[in-house]
Amino acid sequence: MTDYRFKTDRKKQWEEHKQGYEFSRKKIQELENYFFTGKVEKPEQFHYSSLLLSHPNQSIEHWQRVLSNWVKCPDESTGIESADDLFQKLQREFIGYISGFNFHPEDPAWIFKQIFGDSYDSGRLFPLVLPSETEKRRISFDADMIFRSLLGDISSYLSGSGGDGYATFLLGYMSSLMPHLTGVGFVLEKPVRKKNKIGNAIFLGINKVVLFSSQDLDIAEADEKIKIELALKVKEIFDDYSGELGEYKKLVELIEREGSQA
Repeated sequence: MTDYRFKTDRKKQWEEHKQGYEFSRKKIQELENYFFTGKVEKPEQFHYSSLLLSHPNQSIEHWQRVLSNWVKCPDESTGIESADDLFQKLQREFIGYISGFNFHPEDPAWIFKQIFGDSYDSGRLFPLVLPSETEKRRISFDADMIFRSLLGDISSYLSGSGGDGYATFLLGYMSSLMPHLTGVGFVLEKPVRKKNKIGNAIFLGINKVVLFSSQDLDIAEADEKIKIELALKVKEIFDDYSGELGEYKKLVELIEREGSQA
């Protein structure tokens, strides 16, 4: 484990995070105690995501303790149908759902790296062992799926629609994904979401990035400048692989000429 000092103000995080629960006063107090001390009398009353990501010591050791001692599989109460189902959900926890825990954005980026590494590796093992299993599984999220999640966070951050911007601290990782992408979403017409969720999400994200990168940096307000500069950095990553990304070049020309195609 690398030495990393968390940036999150825990008191502020708790005040924001507790608003998302409709628990009794007693249950909120118990969750608050767990949030600040890591101690809990009845862990079974909380969803595994809260047990994983609310603890004050975010580490592989803690996450493994939660899985080994407090998570059942299958478990009807938390919607876990099987070990495979749990594995998919755990990967989503660390790549997307973590945005809902009100961390300083640099912290979930660090957490992401503990799970997915500093750069993309198609053979990387998930660092946690599932309940009732003895060996680590290979991460099943492919490059397209991870790219979709990171680009989605950046897109939401740019539009101010909920992304906390943790992926802005993962541009190096995003760059490492590019040679492994299949090109899904890098097309001229928006993929139908019901038929191609990943392609649809990537297409929307590309549109958002290109639109922001084409704005005039010189006349933008301070807050907008930060977003435009981010979009330019992300687009530069895309441009470096433009010849390998389907119809990306034509899509950029179309967006810059006619506006969003989303």
